[in-house]
Amino acid sequence: MIKKLFRLFCAMLMVGLLVNTYALAASATDYSGPKPLTPQLSSDGKTLYNGVPTVVLIADPNPPANQVNIPPPAKLSTLPEKVSSTFNITYVPNGGTDSWGERCYAFPAGAQTAFAAAAAIWGNLLASNVPIAIRACWANLGASTTLGYAGGQTSYRDFAVAPRANIWYQSSLTNALRGVDSDSALFDMHITYNSNFSWYYGTDGATPAGQYDLMSVVLHEIAHGLNFSGSMISVDGITGAATWGMGSPVYPNIYDYYMRDNSGNQLINTAVYANGSAALGSAVRSDSIWFHGTNAIAANGGTRVKMYAPAAWAGGSSYSHLNYATFSGGANRLMVYATSIGVATHDPGPVTKGLLKDLGWTVSGGAVPAAPSGLSASTVSATAINLSWTDNSTNETGFKVEMKTGAGGSYSQLGTVSAGATGANITGLTEGTTYYYRVRAYNADGDSAYSNEANAITLPAAPSGLSASSASATSINLNWTVNSSSETGFKVEMKTGAGGSYSQLVPTVSAGATGATVTGLTTGTTYYYRVRAYIGALNSDYSNEANATPVVPSAGGGGGGGGCFIATAAFGTPMEKHVQILRDFRDSFLLTSSAGQAFVKFYYEVSPPIAGKIAQSEGLRFITRGSLMPFVGMAYLMVTYGVTTTLLLALSLMLMLGAVVWIIRRKMMMVNP
Repeated sequence: MIKKLFRLFCAMLMVGLLVNTYALAASATDYSGPKPLTPQLSSDGKTLYNGVPTVVLIADPNPPANQVNIPPPAKLSTLPEKVSSTFNITYVPNGGTDSWGERCYAFPAGAQTAFAAAAAIWGNLLASNVPIAIRACWANLGASTTLGYAGGQTSYRDFAVAPRANIWYQSSLTNALRGVDSDSALFDMHITYNSNFSWYYGTDGATPAGQYDLMSVVLHEIAHGLNFSGSMISVDGITGAATWGMGSPVYPNIYDYYMRDNSGNQLINTAVYANGSAALGSAVRSDSIWFHGTNAIAANGGTRVKMYAPAAWAGGSSYSHLNYATFSGGANRLMVYATSIGVATHDPGPVTKGLLKDLGWTVSGGAVPAAPSGLSASTVSATAINLSWTDNSTNETGFKVEMKTGAGGSYSQLGTVSAGATGANITGLTEGTTYYYRVRAYNADGDSAYSNEANAITLPAAPSGLSASSASATSINLNWTVNSSSETGFKVEMKTGAGGSYSQLVPTVSAGATGATVTGLTTGTTYYYRVRAYIGALNSDYSNEANATPVVPSAGGGGGGGGCFIATAAFGTPMEKHVQILRDFRDSFLLTSSAGQAFVKFYYEVSPPIAGKIAQSEGLRFITRGSLMPFVGMAYLMVTYGVTTTLLLALSLMLMLGAVVWIIRRKMMMVNP
């Protein structure tokens, strides 16, 4: 008997523990709102009453850290008398009930002010000729975590101007599209707020710690009444099937139309997911469902918009909110499923505005602009690059241009250009440098995604101070100032006479060179020159023009005035050290006697043609250099040590050579007597 009683006690204890665990779990789950209303379909099947599922906003139990207050969109007024679309708000009186039978209490005056301010923000953003009618209830939902809920409104399909066939549109959007009130006797939104919270009624966005900002919650629930919600329902919330659609036959609403899985398949595509299937249930609980509207994607920086799809279906929260992990900490946090205490969010955010535009609303500044494309960069000069792109948006305020130096640099914004622009000229750059660019459009709602990246290199700086002077009867020396720092080299161009045509001389001159000698010219002919630096296929501007005439140097006077034609042709330049030695010998010895002057004069008369031939053949230049080396050596000794010393050295060498020859001959005679 004792054993039986003990077993009974244990069984009761286990049941108690299970019940207690279930109760604790239930209290910890998010309140999913009231029970759904009973939908009613019109006789023609095109109007559905009470068909929109309820969506809720809860108090965030673990709010993100370091959140800041978000003010209303720039230049938008929160004053009801300044709006462009009208919201007519009816506050349910004390003792009345909302559409779900929840008792309503007197709506506080301060709460009405916050409500009107939130409606004014939407009124400034949305374009509608038809007043949007809201029925608002101030209810006591007890210890629930729900701040507010909305739903139950009327939906319409296949009206005259419906953007898509066989798609339901909630009444506020239907009326805006049609331009007339589909049923003035009905409310467009039913919204209930939980009075059992410490609310901040102010409209200044300075919400104190410990209070919830009512204006933010009103903004959130109005968005749901603007069709920011779908018809998807998960049957058991954990492992079961999911269904979508309203009416008979079943049709999706416009929000459902844009919802896709991770692979990009529409969730309402019955070829992929049968309506009411377990596969659809798994998809909507996969933490990987996405809104694929063009404007929402553009507002999200060019990427699809992730929606809230936890592994356990949260009725009133799943599917009809932005993904919490992605958006709860930024500018788009208004439409996540939970809101933080002590924080104001008075701007719907660019993603929400883009999403509403996709649904069919005309949104004033309601989405960030589309990104520009086809960006290209072209070189203009050593200090300028031109940019051009395709403008893909119609609502931009302008474009932001960003630049970085070199592939490994960091981008920084250069400035902005006006709306409608398709290019920009970037000046003040450094010569011979590669710059990278990207562009994005912007407006009051944010920045578009970036364009493609483009790059260009500025031209090298042009050389300057070009001068030309006769080097010999058949050559001219050129000199210039280098102003570039990264050139591949220099291209020298020449023309004959002032009326001639320039052509480039080959080969080019190496990087860093400050001059060149042009040989093989005709004595007495005037030649014109210009020079430019180059990097790859890019050429700098030209230098100034310079000209000179090759002439036979004067035989008199000495002074190093050139004239060593054959040596210059052999060694390539009159400044070469071997040529300088011969010139010094001429000036120091040959020109100091009448016989030497006569020799120099004869040399000047006969050597230019010979030098011209030598200059044109590398083989002749090589042979000539070798032939001249003994003369160069003798000239060096005479210039450096004088005639007497040189003769003594020469005599000594001859004596030494004679002695060596004599010794060798003596030994040979001894071997062969």
